[in-house]
Amino acid sequence: MASDTAVDLATATTLVNALPASSIKDALEDVLAAQADVIAANTAKATALASKDAADAAKAAALAAQATAEADKATALAAQATAEADKAAALAAQATAEADKAAALAAKLVAEEATQVALADGAVSKAEGSLSASDLTAATALVNALPAGAAKTALQARATAVQTAIDAAIAVAAGKGSSLVGIGFKTGSSKLSAANLKKLVNEAKSVKADHNMVSITVQGIGANRDLALNRAVAIISALKKAGISARINLSTSTKAASTARVTFNWQD
Repeated sequence: MASDTAVDLATATTLVNALPASSIKDALEDVLAAQADVIAANTAKATALASKDAADAAKAAALAAQATAEADKATALAAQATAEADKAAALAAQATAEADKAAALAAKLVAEEATQVALADGAVSKAEGSLSASDLTAATALVNALPAGAAKTALQARATAVQTAIDAAIAVAAGKGSSLVGIGFKTGSSKLSAANLKKLVNEAKSVKADHNMVSITVQGIGANRDLALNRAVAIISALKKAGISARINLSTSTKAASTARVTFNWQD
């Protein structure tokens, strides 16, 4: 038989079975039996190959499914990594923005503090020049409003020095004084009368007894400069004879008047 198919075998078997019993039929039946074994073997082999192919296909499908799953997992991981990278970038951008905002705020505060320091410095400088209590009060308010730091400390020290100077000036002013005496002369004369001499010396001694006399200002007055000067000299000479010693400030005034001005200045 040229064919190993079951259909051909079945057809041949039908034909052989129709033959009458004989040695030929027996021989043909033996051939058919052998062929049946071949077909069975081929079928078994084909079945085995089919099973193997199915197994290989299943394995390939499993591998493909695994590869797909791993690819999906890799895609998911990549997407997650991208999302995390985007999140990190957003956080970094936010941090940068906040840092920029903080830097801008810090710069603003520094500028504002510099302005406040400049205003306070100007106010203290004004108080240093004027030695005015009101100027110092205004300056102190500006200094006290400054934040703690070297600039504030330095300005506070300067303000304290101004206060010390003001206190000293007040103390000095409290001890200052003067007394004015008018000394009359006869018209055209530079001679002191006894009464005016006594008046002059008594006032000088009174001031000297109560105060620390530091200077005497004598203003000679007369119709001309010579007369005014002579009257002033007469007053100064009288004071010296009376033992009244102090720094003399001399001036003259040409007026048609006869009363010289003598001022006793003291500083206690």
